[in-house]
Amino acid sequence: YPNGIGLFGFLQHWNAGHCCARALDEGLDDIGFIFAALEDVARAVNIDRRRVYVTGFSNGGMLTHYLGATQGRRVAAIAPVAGAMGGSGAPAEPVWRLPDAVRPLPTMLVHGTADDRVPYAGGPRPDRPESQQYLSVADAVDYWRRQDGCGGEASREQRHAGLVTLERWENCDSGAEVQLWTLHDWRHTWPGPDDPTNPAQPGLDGFDAAAEIWRFFSGHVLPEQYLAF
Repeated sequence: YPNGIGLFGFLQHWNAGHCCARALDEGLDDIGFIFAALEDVARAVNIDRRRVYVTGFSNGGMLTHYLGATQGRRVAAIAPVAGAMGGSGAPAEPVWRLPDAVRPLPTMLVHGTADDRVPYAGGPRPDRPESQQYLSVADAVDYWRRQDGCGGEASREQRHAGLVTLERWENCDSGAEVQLWTLHDWRHTWPGPDDPTNPAQPGLDGFDAAAEIWRFFSGHVLPEQYLAF
């Protein structure tokens, strides 16, 4: 579990291309750091290079998008949670977007419709209209569908007493797929059955993001032709 740089020992964050704070301002190579940490682990234990997965929450979800697009030859699948794929520092600034992905990459997106930090529909935080602007969840889905060559309409189903909607695009290139898990009325907190960080947040009828992400990851292995380690 790598940690981003902190401010005064707190508020750890990453340079995700368009966010955030000191990590972005100083141009820190957080993608390089992630893989340096992975190599440090690999020197101590045997790892399966075809089963390297990345997930992250909020700014960590943003870095997950960025890492997936640029490092797909080293990653089997990604799952950004509550993280935008691009944006700008203020309304008047140009919008930063992900570059084209290096390969079709299985991607699972998880986001709450009541997120007041990284809004589901994009734009700024409601309480800071002149602050960081984010691209929407729809923008992220469109990006990954195009990068993965997904055709046709998504399948759609309601889960967890209608509190969660799952959309799947499975007719994609190279065995990739895109999933969008929309969490209705869920705010900016990790989705799980027992979240000690936000006890006031109502549950999602047993939805456990960690379990669903692992179920998604376990179905994907990096094709040998892309292996770049």
